[in-house]
Amino acid sequence: MSFIYESPPGLDLLADDFSAVVTEYGGRAPQTVIRDNQAWNINVRWQELGAGSGTVPGNWIVDAYVESIGPGAELRVGQATSPFGTLYTNHDVNIHVPTGTVPVAAGEKTTPYKLVITLTADWGDNPTPGQGTRYALAGYVEGPILQFFHTGP
Repeated sequence: MSFIYESPPGLDLLADDFSAVVTEYGGRAPQTVIRDNQAWNINVRWQELGAGSGTVPGNWIVDAYVESIGPGAELRVGQATSPFGTLYTNHDVNIHVPTGTVPVAAGEKTTPYKLVITLTADWGDNPTPGQGTRYALAGYVEGPILQFFHTGP
């Protein structure tokens, strides 16, 4: 999946090789069809790049969102954090999504959802290093379409 990001001017801190894989709870991967009575995971990976790596305090914030295609919900299904590392640090976080978090639309047997994962640098209360103000270092990757199906009567 391609990663689209925006970084502060002049700050050499980047993320690359950003990817997300959906697995059923228990690790069977990849999975895009999920029962509504089943927990699931999103495994997110990226690499930290740039000369600014290791010199900047803060955390990476990873958020996972789903939006229904047709009737249904728009939800943030989870969040994870990872501290800034050093040049070429590989980050790997897991977002666990509990059973029943993503509903099948009322009266339907199945509902498709689009998955989007965002990655944001959080500098805390400090200005972006070298900038004198706060700028976002943010990006996202579009995941697969996930199909949730109702398993009950």
